[in-house]
Amino acid sequence: MGQVGLFTGIGAVYLLGGALSLGTVFLSNLRARKPLVPRLRMRHTLICGGLFIAYTVLLFVAIGMSKNKMQVMEVAMINYFWPTATLLCSLIILRNRARGVMLTCGTLLALGGIFAVVIISNDLPLNARAITANFLTNPAIYAMAFVAALSWALYSNFARLYAEEDNPYSVPLFLFVSGMILYSASGFTAETREWTFRAGMELVVMAALPTGLAYTLWGLAMRGGNMVLLVVTSYFAPLVASVFSALYLGVSVKPVFWLACLFVVAGALLSKAAVHDRQA
Repeated sequence: MGQVGLFTGIGAVYLLGGALSLGTVFLSNLRARKPLVPRLRMRHTLICGGLFIAYTVLLFVAIGMSKNKMQVMEVAMINYFWPTATLLCSLIILRNRARGVMLTCGTLLALGGIFAVVIISNDLPLNARAITANFLTNPAIYAMAFVAALSWALYSNFARLYAEEDNPYSVPLFLFVSGMILYSASGFTAETREWTFRAGMELVVMAALPTGLAYTLWGLAMRGGNMVLLVVTSYFAPLVASVFSALYLGVSVKPVFWLACLFVVAGALLSKAAVHDRQA
């Protein structure tokens, strides 16, 4: 879908994903004879919706501002700080209990893996000056990726906290608004928009499955599942995502890169043992 441009393509995916999800919920309520348009709770809508949209927009703007394919992968890895941040935020927002030493070790492992990826991918020497210089080549994308990760962590916790105020239209609405913003952003870029049949089919598939369905299921899981187990399982996403990203972008990565990814995964094992979900 690269021929239509990042913001055009992603914006269209989120718009269509949100529209399909809204339509599905509407038809489901119609068949079940439930209220077709239940009232949105202002607190949940503003807080969770704002965090959801902030995450989506910041992440894809960071990707769009990346100067090369390796920076795209670095942004993706920094974004995967969100599982650690989710567990840390749950201690304050949800008042979960934790074993401090184990959680600290898990957090350090995850952060160490993320920063190791940045160092390895740029062949940087292990000194503060070289690492700082790399970040200063494009500091905005790294900052946005980190804030995006924090936004998703906060969203996941507040979605759990305000679960009783949620309704099936919430996530589809957040998706739709995110799509509107991203698609509008394409008007301020010089990206090309060459729509083809293949691009259209990719748009439909991505909107229906990875986007609409995935976000909806995550929202349901955050409201009623074991949050700690779900978040810890998500630690394995960086390894899987890195494999597909490297293949899709055609980036050759070193074996040490995968070791750094495993550092992030290793944090899952300690985090699972460290945090107890009081609401599970």
